[in-house]
Amino acid sequence: MSIPFIHVNRSSSTPLPEQVANQIEAAIRTERLRSGQSLPTVRELAEMLQVSRETVQKAYRLLQQQEWIQSSPRMGTTVLGHIANQKEMSVPFPPSKEKKARLSEMRANLSRTGMFPISGLSLPPDPSVLQIMKEVAPQAVEAALCEGEDGPFGLLALRSHIQGLLMARAIYSRMEQICIVNGTQQAISLIARWLKSNKKTTVAVPQMCYIPIKEAFVEAGLKVIPIRHQMSGMDVDHLQEVLETEKVDVLFCMPNGHYPTGGSWSLEEKERVLDLAITHGLVLLEDEYFGELYLTEIPPMTLKALSHGREEEITIFYFCSFTNLFHLNLRVGYVVVPQTLIEVFEKAKYLLDRTTSLVGQQLLLYYWKQVDVAEQLALRRQHIRNALAETITSLNHWLPKAYSFAPPQMGTCMWVYAPSTFDGWDFFERCLQENVFVMPDFAFSVDQVLSGFQVNYSYTSATMMDEAVKRASRILSTMK
Repeated sequence: MSIPFIHVNRSSSTPLPEQVANQIEAAIRTERLRSGQSLPTVRELAEMLQVSRETVQKAYRLLQQQEWIQSSPRMGTTVLGHIANQKEMSVPFPPSKEKKARLSEMRANLSRTGMFPISGLSLPPDPSVLQIMKEVAPQAVEAALCEGEDGPFGLLALRSHIQGLLMARAIYSRMEQICIVNGTQQAISLIARWLKSNKKTTVAVPQMCYIPIKEAFVEAGLKVIPIRHQMSGMDVDHLQEVLETEKVDVLFCMPNGHYPTGGSWSLEEKERVLDLAITHGLVLLEDEYFGELYLTEIPPMTLKALSHGREEEITIFYFCSFTNLFHLNLRVGYVVVPQTLIEVFEKAKYLLDRTTSLVGQQLLLYYWKQVDVAEQLALRRQHIRNALAETITSLNHWLPKAYSFAPPQMGTCMWVYAPSTFDGWDFFERCLQENVFVMPDFAFSVDQVLSGFQVNYSYTSATMMDEAVKRASRILSTMK
């Protein structure tokens, strides 16, 4: 068999056996090589890479010692059926000042004239949505100024609409469980305070993630444990290994449309996580980052929906933001609070914020009165599906063979997986020289743990994306 994504760099200071072993390990971590899959023989891989057989033998020996692969006379060399318990990747939190400055400098380039963006853009508002919001804005402002508030959890009428959205996703919650918040980060802050007050101090998070989420936990005084990442999102095997060796109180996860990679857990993986939560007493924080922007015909199941009837066994906070659905500046989202904690969180929300922006709530409510939101979301999803299909065509046409991707089931982003020797900062700087803006791996993790870069489809025209991918691929083909 062939492994086209493995290369050797003879000018590198890293010994050749380690280069080969590191790349195979990375391929196993990201599921480009799967459990039970056969690897080339020593002679085949040596010929493929134009290295000595001794180099390959040393590489395989390293991988066997770390329990990534196994060899036998009858079966040859195959990938082991579990993720090795080696090379834990610790992520320091929060990012250094130097790291933050580097990211700020990087994002400043996005506004340069003539730039072709592959990633880094926010989803543009639907013009029809924007027009209706402009029309109802005067009424929304007047209502916010003149009408009373319905308590710290937000407007009852808006919560009623949200309850309808949730029922369509098989999430059966009472209206009093729905708490309106100023986006996901406020939800995290609110929950983190409760966790700390209840002596729940350790939270597991995906290693590739929206960095401010991790920072929010750290600022609340919680210990953060990073969990490795694979194509479907957080690695459930690694999560289980961590739970068996460390005390973890909370799991933050994005089961559907993980940001920044776009991966989604299978139904089996979701059920496993629920079982792990029961066994280890985990509090689950389920972030539906892309809300209703699923790309499958049937919406994907959530942990919250799958846990129906087991509420006494599992504590789940389910939250979502309307930012990706309607407008970037509409900082309104919601949390479904466990029934037993409503009173506690009403008091906590009142002390933290009293009530989320009434103008934002009323604007969303008046929009809901004017529009068939279900129909509008269906059109939005179809637009995103079309953009994804066009982007996949460009990636298949231009991307070098050493790079791979998996079409997502939800959201507006996906990940291009690169060889482990990939240098994200070098790639970013070389793309800038070609007027291409891209968000590589280091933008989403303090350590480079998942080599590659993000692609945001549905943000630019198909022509611009094709040109951006073409230019970036030309650069990738010259990188060692």
